[in-house]
Amino acid sequence: MEALIQKAMKQVNQKLSQHEKRLKHVYGVAQTAVSLANFYDVDSNKMMLAGLYHDFSKYDDINVELLSDNEKEIVKDYPVMFHAYQAAYLITRNLDISDLDIINPIKCHVWGKPNMSIYEKILFVSDYCEPNRSFLDIKEIFELAKNDLNAAVLKCMTISIKDLETRGILPSKYQLEAYDYYKEVSLWKKN
Repeated sequence: MEALIQKAMKQVNQKLSQHEKRLKHVYGVAQTAVSLANFYDVDSNKMMLAGLYHDFSKYDDINVELLSDNEKEIVKDYPVMFHAYQAAYLITRNLDISDLDIINPIKCHVWGKPNMSIYEKILFVSDYCEPNRSFLDIKEIFELAKNDLNAAVLKCMTISIKDLETRGILPSKYQLEAYDYYKEVSLWKKN
């Protein structure tokens, strides 16, 4: 697995070499995901790979050729999702990975989804509370994630939805479905 991680790091470094801030973010997410994986006693190597690749396609031009029909429909209305779907496809192609504990967290790291696996939740939360984020209370989110991962997911979703509303953007129905699900299963209540 170490050789696979090294190969992923090399690919990410090469692909994002012109985007220093994004590269720092990717490594911050990967390290945060590894920390949470260790805390929850799940495979930290899987989280490292998912963290490294989650924004691999962030700057790619949208080309839906490799996406499923459902993903193509979603990207048509919500182009922000392209990079997540494309990165999930590329990790399977570039690294010959078929493990859904790695692929699915990459696919759903933007909005989340109802009833996420622990791997999906860890990557989702890590994307918000990695140490290079300066606009959120990352320590609060990280500590919340260690106490109640569902509550941390809900807090991150709440932050995202409030941000969209502030900018006059309607959240997608998929984003709202995930949010409603985590409102029901979380002990944390939004402010």
